[in-house]
Amino acid sequence: MAKITSKPHHEQEARAIRAMLADPERRAVNDLVVRQFATMQVRAGYVLTFCGVVITTTGFSGRLIAGTNALAQGCIIAGVTLVLVAAWLVLVAVLRVKWTTQSLELGDAALAQVLARRDQRNMVLRAATLVAMVGMSLYVAAIAIMLVYPRVGAIR
Repeated sequence: MAKITSKPHHEQEARAIRAMLADPERRAVNDLVVRQFATMQVRAGYVLTFCGVVITTTGFSGRLIAGTNALAQGCIIAGVTLVLVAAWLVLVAVLRVKWTTQSLELGDAALAQVLARRDQRNMVLRAATLVAMVGMSLYVAAIAIMLVYPRVGAIR
């Protein structure tokens, strides 16, 4: 197994963490920001779970739904595509890890940068949630079409 060596930025971060822990105000600010990011991570997990349910359900019933007619096919394909886009947005833009402690030594400017990153990720999470909801709505429309026209190829 290869030996893991620290780099200068690790030592700088370690000093910044110690300084933050020694200063009650800085520690409280860090704790607040960490809780905000944790809330966003939990919400992102809900969106991913929702997307997983849609994708799993499609695996079981997608063929039956799509067999109803072309409109149902279009709705289910568009719906699942949007749900996948939402999951991708959450995974790529919201759940990326950048430690808040990497910016501790720079003071208010670094805190402002962390807050801007929080706001940007929250904006992407909101967009992903909206995309997932539109996708789910199309998916439900496909199910409704199947229920209204239960025979395969009922409408052409």
